[in-house]
Amino acid sequence: MQKNIVTSCLNHLYRTSKCHGAKMFYFSLYCMLTTSCGKTLENTQAADDDRYIASVTSEVIKLSATLTPAGLSDAEIYDFDDYAEIKIPGQLKVLNGNAGNQEAKIYFNVDDNRHDFYCVYVGGASTASPTDSEEIEKGLFYSLDDCYADVDDDNIDDALGMKAGDGADQDVGNSIILEIDGADPRYSTQIEGEFELEWH
Repeated sequence: MQKNIVTSCLNHLYRTSKCHGAKMFYFSLYCMLTTSCGKTLENTQAADDDRYIASVTSEVIKLSATLTPAGLSDAEIYDFDDYAEIKIPGQLKVLNGNAGNQEAKIYFNVDDNRHDFYCVYVGGASTASPTDSEEIEKGLFYSLDDCYADVDDDNIDDALGMKAGDGADQDVGNSIILEIDGADPRYSTQIEGEFELEWH
């Protein structure tokens, strides 16, 4: 009985006080005197955590693409069967051949012949066919240059200023496409891209 009177008084003081510090003090005392307060907050937080875990699942996928010296390109397509957010990779690794100073592209949220935007990756070497060991080493990766889309519908692609790790929404039934536009023409070049997904 006495405890109920005290907690009622504290509740009243908390609701009527205009000082934030005093409100926090009264609320702390109220929580200490009521056994269910901490448990309620803990259970609410646990429920929120469970809902978040249930709604977001992470996964890493890998795509590869090839380009022959004759210019034959084999792109890889990944189709989404659920809504997801995909992180833009910072680099594409060369598994065979060499990137030279040429380009590769990733197209995001592709639906038939339409896409939201694409990202351009450039080989790290200074020439198309590097010969010394340092330049050959630089050509073992394509690095993100920028991403592009025709933002103002003038048939000219605009740089978006996107960075590695930025997220891009992918719709159900749409795809991402990895392809090589150019590589060291002396070799058949194969690349691999690693993509982090969050399913929703």
